[in-house]
Amino acid sequence: CMQYFIYLCCFLFFVNSITMKKKSSRLVLLLGIFSLVFAETEIPQLRVVVQPEGGHVQRNGRFDFTCKGEGSPSDEITYTWKKITTVNSLNPQLEVLVSGDKTGTYSEYKAKESAFYFCQVQSGDFITSSNGAYLSVNYLDNFATDASPVSVEYTTSRLYIELQCKVPNSVPYPSVSWYKYGLPYEAENTIIKRDSQGLPSNLVIFDISTEDSGEYNCRVENDKAETTSRESKKAAVLITKEAQTVGDYEPEEIVKDYEIHVPEGDAVTLYAGVASNPKSDYEWEFNSNAITSSEKFTLQANGKELKIKNVQQSDDGTYIVNYKQSGVIKGAINIKMIVDVRISATGDV
Repeated sequence: CMQYFIYLCCFLFFVNSITMKKKSSRLVLLLGIFSLVFAETEIPQLRVVVQPEGGHVQRNGRFDFTCKGEGSPSDEITYTWKKITTVNSLNPQLEVLVSGDKTGTYSEYKAKESAFYFCQVQSGDFITSSNGAYLSVNYLDNFATDASPVSVEYTTSRLYIELQCKVPNSVPYPSVSWYKYGLPYEAENTIIKRDSQGLPSNLVIFDISTEDSGEYNCRVENDKAETTSRESKKAAVLITKEAQTVGDYEPEEIVKDYEIHVPEGDAVTLYAGVASNPKSDYEWEFNSNAITSSEKFTLQANGKELKIKNVQQSDDGTYIVNYKQSGVIKGAINIKMIVDVRISATGDV
């Protein structure tokens, strides 16, 4: 409103000036008016010059954010800090933490949950916002009482057995590995099962024989938590001769279709796995193009795993894993990978 008022005054002064007899007087008056207009209507260039940065903190730990704005020297700059929780929800919750702050710093004491933080910068009547900064609150709980594999004796013939590992609550999700007699256990006839989000848990042993008897337990690891690893209780598994797998059989999917979210720029490993005799071969494809090992892609574990480096938006989509038995395609597993872009908040939020 002030700006339009000044323009109106300028117009009236101009009309009045044309009635003045001396041209020099009119010129001086006009120069004065335009100087006044530009002095009074200059818009401050409010911007964020130091963006808050996210990071990792252990549960109940402290994390400090910094945000700095730059605007008109005549107006004081204040900061309002906000937090967005339940970021995976369709209705994220916005919480105002501090308003009217003049320092540009905010400290989260005893952090409880992961969230996005950003600052709102105000100078006079002008407001802008920083980029969002994600704070990951990391922890690894202990195993629940019913989470460990169970001791069992198998006495009837079967294609495979499954040992449970109910993964405890953890941020980020932990890695899962299996042990036999206290030593890391990996064999060609084993597959770590995965859920609909591609997260690992139970151990599946197929083509079972008496040699698969033993003492098993699972271990979870989260190197960002205060307690970095947890172990389940041990279970004694006995495979009798009568329980051994006999003869050939068609592939049975252990790892089924799943969907996985991957932050842009991260590396990820995708997994497939079927139980069969003879054993199955795996062929990966993306956008109708066959995938082979390269600088970006690495096939591992006899083709059951695909490692992708430096994930980008162009990698977003569905990866198809064809499994073949004796050279014949028997089926396919579909893995949908969604590449998540870093969230930023700009403007008046």
